[in-house]
Parts: sequence; C-alpha cells; structure tokens
Amino acid sequence: MSSELEVLKQRIVELEAKNAELEAEKAELLKWIMEENTRRDVRVEELEQKNKELETRLAIVEQYPNLYKECSSENFDYNGITDETSCGDYICPLCKLGHDDEEIEGRYKAGFYFIKCEQREIEIVA
Repeated sequence: MSSELEVLKQRIVELEAKNAELEAEKAELLKWIMEENTRRDVRVEELEQKNKELETRLAIVEQYPNLYKECSSENFDYNGITDETSCGDYICPLCKLGHDDEEIEGRYKAGFYFIKCEQREIEIVA
C-alpha cells in the first residue's frame, strides 16, 4: 500500500511539472497571439485608410475625369487638369474658369477630402 502511495505521489509530481510546462507554453502562445493581433489590427487600419483614399480618388475621377493627381506632399495632393484652352490656361472642373492647373490642391481633413482651386473649394465624400 505504501509503495502504491509513493507511485501515486510521484505521478502527481510528474503531472504537476507537466502542467507547469503546459501553462508556460500557453502563456507564450497567448503573448504571441496578442502580438499578432496587434500587428493585424495595425495593418487592417492602414489598409482601411488606403481603401478610403482610393475610394475618394475614384469619386474624384468619376466626378472630374479631366482632373488627375500630379504629386503629393505630407498635407496636400497637387492635381493637374487635362483640358487646356488655346491660350494656355486650363478649364478648371471645379469653377469652370480658365487658370493655371497648379492651383488645384486636395487634402484630407476629418475624414473628408477637399479639392480647392483659386475660386472654389468642394468636399468629396466617398
């Protein structure tokens, strides 16, 4: 009977050690999962922002097919116009007047996209 008790005690010690090992593996795995979830959330946020920008760009192209994005800075997009008049000015799709195409800027602000020329500013919601 005492040998049986000793065997059971030994088995309990082995199981407790195995349990501690499994708990440590579980903690490591949970930490890894949380890190992966954080990376995924950041990536999803980046992709959602990019998608919103692309949807806005598409809305601009659909509304103003003669307006194109020339370049961007940190705060503004600089747009060009494809419709040139005979005197060298461009017909602005926003104000329908002729002026230099370098005067059309776009920017995101508070979730909306604004396009501005020297005469007019419009808001585009995609």
